[in-house]
Amino acid sequence: KHSFPVLYFEQYYRGAVGALVVFDISKATSFENLDKWLGELNEHADPHCCIMIVGNKVDLKHLREVTSDEGRTLAGLLLFKL
Repeated sequence: KHSFPVLYFEQYYRGAVGALVVFDISKATSFENLDKWLGELNEHADPHCCIMIVGNKVDLKHLREVTSDEGRTLAGLLLFKL
């Protein structure tokens, strides 16, 4: 369920030609929430919207919870170019 009215999302994504979806590599829940955010984009953004997924905070190697392989696997499953 959305925490904001659906109209909010439609207005937010209207006219977008690209989206940068960022997750925190030091928090697995951030990575797990990608499905939610990509679903929002698929539902409300233009079907030709260019989407890029980025893992942030790579300098926090000692706190890493999401591996590079996990990110690559997800990107491959979603047919993103690596």
